[in-house]
Amino acid sequence: MPSPPLSIRSPATVCAISIGIFLIALTQNGYYLEHAPHDAWAPGWGEFAVGWISLFSGTVAWLGNPLLIASWIALYRKRVQVAATLALLALVLMLSFLLNKRIIFNEAGSESGISGYGLGYWLWVSSAFVVVLGTCLIPKAPAKPSQEPAI
Repeated sequence: MPSPPLSIRSPATVCAISIGIFLIALTQNGYYLEHAPHDAWAPGWGEFAVGWISLFSGTVAWLGNPLLIASWIALYRKRVQVAATLALLALVLMLSFLLNKRIIFNEAGSESGISGYGLGYWLWVSSAFVVVLGTCLIPKAPAKPSQEPAI
């Protein structure tokens, strides 16, 4: 028996689209620094790998990554409300990066101003937004009838 076609309103489709956008974001620059060549810093894969270090300087945006991954797991398990909540929290944390004017850019703790945001940043944010929006489009599961005997 052939499997039913995937719908744009299915948890699996929402998850796949979000993961695809996230993977593309890893190949793009996330942001640009003052006094540096335009393409010299912040490839997405590098930020994903070592961005957690920025937590020590008070930048919490990287925490959007584990929350987004947890939302994908929740979607896979068809826990749509949990996925929506996790993705919304991830989105807020990701957007908090826009509040940073300066960032540590090397192991010596040197800071530089952020001069712009690359395609990778906006795709990263979009990967969380897709889950938030997608979970709103997934039809609610019908309520299970009560197993109590009728009187």
